[in-house]
Amino acid sequence: MGKIKSGPIITFSKSSRKGVVDIATPEDLYAKLERTLHRRAAYGDDQFDWVFDFSITAWHMVDWLASRNGPADRKMLRTLQEQCRADSAELAVCEQIANGAKHKTLDNPLLAPFDLVSHLYYSGGHVGCGYVTAVEDHEDPPEFSAPGASDWVVTPAVNVIDRSGKDWDVLLLFLAVLYYWRKKLGVPPVHPEGTYLAVFRTSEDVVVGAV
Repeated sequence: MGKIKSGPIITFSKSSRKGVVDIATPEDLYAKLERTLHRRAAYGDDQFDWVFDFSITAWHMVDWLASRNGPADRKMLRTLQEQCRADSAELAVCEQIANGAKHKTLDNPLLAPFDLVSHLYYSGGHVGCGYVTAVEDHEDPPEFSAPGASDWVVTPAVNVIDRSGKDWDVLLLFLAVLYYWRKKLGVPPVHPEGTYLAVFRTSEDVVVGAV
């Protein structure tokens, strides 16, 4: 056996060594949620994976918020969960998906009857999103200038049917959840004033303003 040669010494920056410690507050977890939203295109045809990842993080934000000032007792957590469900119907759907990702069919009376297999589906067509600048804010609906829209990466469109039977477009639902958490945490928008995160649908050939 020949002599083993040592390779180059690899050093890591302080931030890369910190790893998960970089996510230490509800605001940090919100930033992860926003990154997950924008990684939609990277999941390609595996959009159900993206739906799971976003929903789980979105719903776990409640736990992080409840524990901001120390461990939350079960009563405090349940109270905050009830409040968040009441404030955001979209977040309540994320809860159903997040728990469905663990249990498939839910028998919790607050979540049932939600069946992940039959209630989450590809709805046909493709969808993409990106930042656009409003041209005429006074128009109803607003008109948008979307330079480079043809270059947006589009992925299969996904819908989810919640426990009450309402059918949701997942991308629009997630944008609403992102906006909800941003407002609740007081996180400033990442895009310049006058621009909007919009959804582009190939099947409908329209651009719809979201947040």
